[in-house]
Amino acid sequence: MNIVKNAFAAALLATASLSTAAFAASHDVAGLKLGMTVEQAEAVIKGWDGAYQAQIFDAQFDYTNGQQTLKTDKFVSEIKANSTTDGYKPNYTLSFSAPPEAGKLVAIGVQNGYELGKGPSAKVMYDALVEKYGKETLDLSLTGHRRLEWFFDNADCPKDPKQGLRLVNNAPHQYAKHFEKATKSAEKCGAHLSYLFQSDPVTQSQAVLVDVTEFSRLDKATQAWLDGLEGKAKKEMEDNASKVKPVL
Repeated sequence: MNIVKNAFAAALLATASLSTAAFAASHDVAGLKLGMTVEQAEAVIKGWDGAYQAQIFDAQFDYTNGQQTLKTDKFVSEIKANSTTDGYKPNYTLSFSAPPEAGKLVAIGVQNGYELGKGPSAKVMYDALVEKYGKETLDLSLTGHRRLEWFFDNADCPKDPKQGLRLVNNAPHQYAKHFEKATKSAEKCGAHLSYLFQSDPVTQSQAVLVDVTEFSRLDKATQAWLDGLEGKAKKEMEDNASKVKPVL
């Protein structure tokens, strides 16, 4: 299954800088909430501070009728929002679901870098997160960085600290996919926040907020949809082939 992505829009939009308590208990990032449509997410971005550039990416899937490669219609798969004026403002990556239930915000990624000596202390960062979300479900911290995990809807979500709980280059869709495979019980997990920050004072932070259960459900629905398209295409080819009279 091959995904082809093309950036088709780049527009100046707006945002407010991510504070240490940017995530709300209602599962939002700077006003962005899981389950939003593309249009709703764009409206939130337009309400920010005017210093952001947003790129909207479309995607499509390949499938086959057995002899030819066919393509689905394009759909919005991702929005990236970056500041055009301040390199120390956070960068956002929004991942949306594919057909047949396209356009639902299922994962939000944030990366932020602080100018050396000007970031919050590690304690201030931690206290702000706990004040906003309550005590973390899981602490995977090591020397030099804090790694905190929240499972908002089900603290008993199957967890494997050695797998699935890693952030990769602000790629929330990849994170969600990896998490889904690692848990093997994604339907029990609900909404999940992973937050990493480094050094003291903090120099970098990154986070992913994902609805693990909904991501898994939609991912399975997409695969079933593609299997259906492929089956239909193969049957149509077989039906057409059965009507062709060979020239002998």
